[in-house]
Amino acid sequence: MNEDLSPDERRSQHRAEWEARIMPVITPEWMSVAAIAAVLGAKASTVHERLNDALKKGLVERRIVTNRQPAPPTKKRRRQRHVRRLEAQFRLPQK
Repeated sequence: MNEDLSPDERRSQHRAEWEARIMPVITPEWMSVAAIAAVLGAKASTVHERLNDALKKGLVERRIVTNRQPAPPTKKRRRQRHVRRLEAQFRLPQK
């Protein structure tokens, strides 16, 4: 069946399949990419790429948040250090 399609048609079909998988999972509440990937059972990087495609089409909204996480331990650490990590969160557009 896919042999009859051009590469552009195959690519658009693949994206449409992903949109059909992702859109029922997205809610009006902010969700991290990792949480969405866990529900779908897919890699976070793949889900993030597909969500960016949906963002370009205006199907979802995105925000970037910073999370403080403990730094990896060192030999002579007296107080806890933290590292800022950026995380993308997505939700359905608010009207």
